[in-house]
Parts: sequence; C-alpha cells; structure tokens
Amino acid sequence: MPAFLKSPSVWSLLVMNFAFMLAAIFYHWDVFEMIFIFWMENLVIGFYNILKMAMVKKTGAKKLGVTLTAPLATVKIILIAFFIFHYYLFCLVHGLFIVVLFGEHSTGQSGVIANIASLNAHTIVSALIAMLISHGLSFWRNYCCNKEYDSETLAGLMKSPYSRILIVHVVVMAAGFLILMTGFSTIMIVLFSLLKTGVDLKVHLSQMTNKVA
Repeated sequence: MPAFLKSPSVWSLLVMNFAFMLAAIFYHWDVFEMIFIFWMENLVIGFYNILKMAMVKKTGAKKLGVTLTAPLATVKIILIAFFIFHYYLFCLVHGLFIVVLFGEHSTGQSGVIANIASLNAHTIVSALIAMLISHGLSFWRNYCCNKEYDSETLAGLMKSPYSRILIVHVVVMAAGFLILMTGFSTIMIVLFSLLKTGVDLKVHLSQMTNKVA
C-alpha cells in the first residue's frame, strides 16, 4: 500500500469525492450543480483556515523581513479580519462567475438569484455538511492532533488556500466547459469526478510534503 494511503486525511478526501460522484449519478446532478458544490468547498476550506490562524503561534513576519511590535493576539485579529474580507470576496466573485456561466446554460434562466434558487436545497445542505465533516476530520487529525499549529505561521496561512483554488478550479471549470460542449452523461460524471479527485489529491499531498520539509 502506498504510504500516502495511510493518512486519514487522504482517505477522508477520497471518500468525500467518491460519495459526491455516486450522488451525482443517482440523483442526476447537472454540471452547474456539481461545480457549484465544488465551489462551496472553498468556503469550508476558508472556515477551517480561519480556525488554523486563530490557533497558530507564530506570525512568520521574520521570514518576510518585517518586524512586528504588536502582541500576537492583536496581529491575529487584524490578519484574520483581512483574510475573511479578501478570501471571501474572491470566493464571491468566483461564485458569481460560475452561476452566470454554468447556471444560465443549465437552467435556461437569467439572473443570479433565479439560478441559485433553482438548486436543490437538500442537495446543497447535505453536500455542505459532508464537506464540513471531511475537512473537519482532516483539521482535527493533522492540525490539532499532530500540532501543526506549532510550525505553521500566520503569513503562510494567509496564502495557503489560494494554491488549491487556483489549481483545482481552473481544472474543474475547464472540464465543465468541455462537458457543456460534449453533453453530460454518467461516463462524463465519472471522468469529471476522477479528474477533480486526482487534482485534489495531488494538491493535498504537495501541501503535506511542504509541511514535512
């Protein structure tokens, strides 16, 4: 068995993505619903990153050549507030982009509110809970139990979520456009899910390797 498969966070990632693939097949999700759910994962990642920032013990300012005289708690409050603003603003713009591009094509309706309202509330809430549990397990096992908060810094955590968004969602949206052109079938759902899982796994393992290094 490959060493990375011994990681609980890797299994949590694999199970969540596999569950989403099965749900997409059996509940007949369309491409808009799938990409919107994958977008929601960004919100969950941001939430847990805020918790990480609250627990971290170092600012990382010395690596940036900056000298801070304010107490760590004060720096945390300022940087967490700034992170919430710029990260969720980025997510909002990204989400609107998805709704406009994929929503109108899938629903035939115009308008952001109308397209969001067309989504199945039960599906969205269930997916959100599943992501909170999956990422919560990873947060607990890796960050809390392994005491990653001793080695992480505020400066590092400020930019950490963006690497995943930029890599995973460029791939996901490119695949989404391909599906819009070729049609949405069970085979495409499986290929789309496997692609997203593969990129997710690569980014996750890369982040784990960087932490070890």
